[in-house]
Order: sequence, then structure tokens, then C-alpha cells
Amino acid sequence: MSITLLCLVKGNMTASAFPININKGQLVGYLKKVIKAEKAPEFDNFPADKLRLWKVTIPGDQDDQLRNLILQDSDELLAIRKISKYFPDSPPEKHIHVIVKLPCNNNNTYSFPILSLKEALSCIPPPITYSTDCVTSKTTTKAVGDPPASVQLWDDFFDKVNQFRFDQQPIFERPKFDDRFVIVDEEDVRNAINFNICMVLNDLTGPDYVYSRKSTDTPGIPDFNCHLVGSLILVIEAKRKHVLENMGEETFPEFYQTNKGGDVIQQIYNYMGGNELRYSILTTYDNH
Repeated sequence: MSITLLCLVKGNMTASAFPININKGQLVGYLKKVIKAEKAPEFDNFPADKLRLWKVTIPGDQDDQLRNLILQDSDELLAIRKISKYFPDSPPEKHIHVIVKLPCNNNNTYSFPILSLKEALSCIPPPITYSTDCVTSKTTTKAVGDPPASVQLWDDFFDKVNQFRFDQQPIFERPKFDDRFVIVDEEDVRNAINFNICMVLNDLTGPDYVYSRKSTDTPGIPDFNCHLVGSLILVIEAKRKHVLENMGEETFPEFYQTNKGGDVIQQIYNYMGGNELRYSILTTYDNH
């Protein structure tokens, strides 16, 4: 009898899970071979028997459990036993059933986990913590220059993203994040963005794309920018969460009509206009 097991490489989130259809009368050792084949070419540089598998039952909407996952020896799937030993019945739907742990190589000829570009970009940086001494003012830099004629939603943004061919990109180690940032002022937010976002993006998309705090050639200093082969294509403005917290469930066009929202959006609009750009990002680190 065949069953479907939702598998996930340890260290990844639910979005990276993949299904394996297999006869539960087969040995776990055969399941390892099927997983290795399913994840080619990412798993090509080690033998299937080096994979380690654990039985879990983690709901698909519980990524917090995955971030703090502790694997118990008693739950490890042994290669010499049948899959039916661990899954006598069909496993629950919308759950992760098997955690896959990749091997380590003592000679450092490779390191794990290895991820596709899509998986690496899907890794979520840890949240930042705000100090009790943090500035809570909602004021922001006063915008100068001409206001935008209108502010509208980019309705097909995700359609454009989905057109990108991630399967033609190289593979990477899982990004390394720092979860120790405690925010007192806006400069702390910028430091967290620089380390956990910009430096990670440089590793994943460089050297063609470079995210930095390099000055632009026009008045006004955006917090970050992105250059593609030397040409400026994007500016990024960072704010404390307090500056944007009144936005609530409003859309950007609605937020722009408020006093605080007008200043925030006009500021980044002026950076775009001065540098003749089509793209910009307004971020509090946790929300963009």
C-alpha cells in the first residue's frame, strides 16, 4: 500500500516541504534513496545512506516548532526497518511527517544544509526586540520636494516574482542570521537590516547585485541601496516600528493620505525621483 509522506530538510520552513509517494512495505533505506533522487541535483554529492530521517507530526502552520526543533533518538527511522513500522496508517494531512537531516563532511569538501536560491531567499530572519528604552516617537524625516501625483498598489507584483526561474540558479548554504539585536533607536534597525538582510542578499545574489549604504549622487541619503553591475536600481528606507504602527490594515494609498504617512512615503518617493528609479522599499525590518 502506498502512502504520501511530507518531508522537510532540517533547518527549512514548511514552504520547502516536498511529498514522497512510497510503498510502506519498503525499507526505510529505500526511502532514503527516493528522497535523494527527489532532491537531485542538490543531494548529488553524498550517498543516500548518509541521510538521517526522523518521524514527526508537525502541523503545516507551525513554523515556530521547526525553528526550535529537537530530534529524539527514539523517533529516528532506522534503515533496516520497514516504513510500515513507523507509519502503520496514513499520516495526517497538512502535517510534516519526516525530517531529513543532511550529513556533515569532516573534510569540509561540502557543508550543509544546501538550499536552492528560492529556499535560501525564503529563510526568514529572526525578529528584532525593542528595548524598553527605545524612542517611541512617531515623527520621521520631513519630506521635501514634490509629492507623488498618486500612490497605487502594485497588483501583479507576485505574478512578476513567480516568473523568475529559480531552478536555473546555484545552490547555497543556509543563511546565517544574528538574533541578538535589541532596538533603542533607528540606527539599531539599520544595523539589523544590514547584517540579516543586506549581507545575506549579497551572498545569495552577488557579485552582480550589491546591497550597501553607499551614498547616491542626488540630495537626500536613503538608508540602503542596491546596485546591479554598478547601476543604482533600488533604494531602501528603514523606520522604527512606531513610525508605521498607525498604518494598521490600511493600504499604502490609504496610509499616504494621513499626516504621518504622507511624510514617510514622500521621503522615499523623493529618493526615487531624484535618482530616476522605478523601485524602492520601505521597511521596519519585520515588515516591508
